[in-house]
Amino acid sequence: MKLTTQEKRIFNISDEADAFQLFNGVENGLLRFYDMEDCENETFLVTNNFLKRLLMEVAKKRNYNVSGNERYDVDELLKKIIRVPDYMEDMDPLYYKDYDKFDEYFRKNLDGKNAKQMSTFLAHFEEYGMNDGFRSFFADRIPFMLDNLQNLYYEVAEVDKDSFKFFDNPFDVTEETKEMLDDSFFGIWDDIVEEEGIRIQNEPEYESHKKEKKDEITEEKIIDLIKFLNTCPLLIKYRENGMKLTEKYREEADKKKLDEFYLDKEFTKDLRRIMCHDKKKHVYYYHGTTILSDAQSIMEKGLGMMRQDILSTSYPEFNADGVILYTNGFGGEIGRDAVVIIDSPISFGKPKDVVEKMPEGKKIPFCPSGLQGLNGRPEYIVDPKYIVGYIDKVHKKVVFNPRYYDYDRINQEGAETRPKRLGFSAERIAEAIRRFNPRIFEKTNQKDK
Repeated sequence: MKLTTQEKRIFNISDEADAFQLFNGVENGLLRFYDMEDCENETFLVTNNFLKRLLMEVAKKRNYNVSGNERYDVDELLKKIIRVPDYMEDMDPLYYKDYDKFDEYFRKNLDGKNAKQMSTFLAHFEEYGMNDGFRSFFADRIPFMLDNLQNLYYEVAEVDKDSFKFFDNPFDVTEETKEMLDDSFFGIWDDIVEEEGIRIQNEPEYESHKKEKKDEITEEKIIDLIKFLNTCPLLIKYRENGMKLTEKYREEADKKKLDEFYLDKEFTKDLRRIMCHDKKKHVYYYHGTTILSDAQSIMEKGLGMMRQDILSTSYPEFNADGVILYTNGFGGEIGRDAVVIIDSPISFGKPKDVVEKMPEGKKIPFCPSGLQGLNGRPEYIVDPKYIVGYIDKVHKKVVFNPRYYDYDRINQEGAETRPKRLGFSAERIAEAIRRFNPRIFEKTNQKDK
C-alpha cells in the first residue's frame, strides 16, 4: 500500500518510511472526527479514505470477504445511539436527519416557556444528553482503530520494515554523560525501567506488538469499521443538526434569563455595585458554589481549596451577563444557584496572593466539586476579608460581605451597617491612614475660633 500525493500532503510526509509522522498525521485526523463540523473538510476526507483503503488492503491480504461499500442502516443506528428519556414520547431520533423538522420540534416544546423551563428541556440534549450519543458511538471505534493502526499498516506497507524511521531513543545515554553521573543514578533508573516495563532498546514498534495485536481485528471487525467510516459523513451532518439547534435555543434561553434578572431593578443595581471596581487596584475572581448555602458559609468562614492556585476554583473578571449565566460541572450545578466574588487587591502593580495555607486545627464546611474530585480535603483557604460577597441567583439577590476589607467602598450605607463585633482589618486601617486629610481638622478649628 503506497501513499497518495494528497495523503502525503495532508499528513505532512516527505518520506513514506517516516512511520512516526504518518501515524501522527492519521491520528490527528481521526481524532478530529469527534468535533468535525463539516464532513467535506479535506482532512476528514483524506483520513477517512486512507483508513478505508488500509482496511480493504488488509482484508484482501487475509482473503476476507469484505465490500468497501458496507454501511449501517442509518435509521436503525440513530434509534440505537440516541438515548431518548422515556418521558419524552414525542422525541423521534430521526429528527436529527432533518434540520427543519427538528427545529419545528424544538420550537413546539419551547414556545411560551420561561428561562428555567427552556434550560431544563435543552439539558436533555446538551453535555451528556442525546447529542452525546454520537460521541459515545465514535468512542467505541476510534480508539480501537488508533490502537491497531500501526500493525495494520505494517501488514500491507510497501516499505521494508527495517527502514521505518522513529524518534531516536529518548532513553539513550552517551558514554560522556555516564561519566558525569554516579552509579546510583543508573541503579535508580534500572529499577524504574524494570518496575514500569519501559523498553529502552532500539526495537521497531512493529515487532514488539505484532504478535500481541495482529489478530485483534477480525473479518467482522473490519466490516464494522468500514461501515463506520462510510456512515461517518452522515453521522457528522446529523450531529451538527442537533448541536446547531441546541446552541440556537440555548442563546434564546440565555437571553430570556438575562431579561428576567434585569427586570428586577433592585437586583440589577446591587449587582452592578458589587461588581464595580477599579481594575488597576483590584482583580476580581468568581467562584460558583454547588448549593446556595455554601455561598453564605464561604462569606462567613472563608473559601476552602484543595490547591493553592486561585484559578483552580475561580475565574477572573466576569461581566454582569457572565455572572448570571455562569454554570459549570457535569450537570451545570456549579454556579447555578450562587457565585462568590473574591478580591485580590493590587499593590505595586502586582495582585496579592489571597490563598493561604489552612491554619492548623481550623475546620470549615467543605464540599469539593466534581471538577476537584469528591473526596478531597481543604489544604488552603481564602480569608473572608477578601470575599466581596455573593450573588444569590435563586432569589435574585446580592449579598454584601461586612467582613470584606473594603466594605465601605461597595456599601452605600457605609460603616453604620457594619456589625460592631467585627474588627477592622490591617488593610482597612492602612487604607484609612492613606486617605486621612489633616486639613479637615484645620478648617474645623478655624470655625471654632
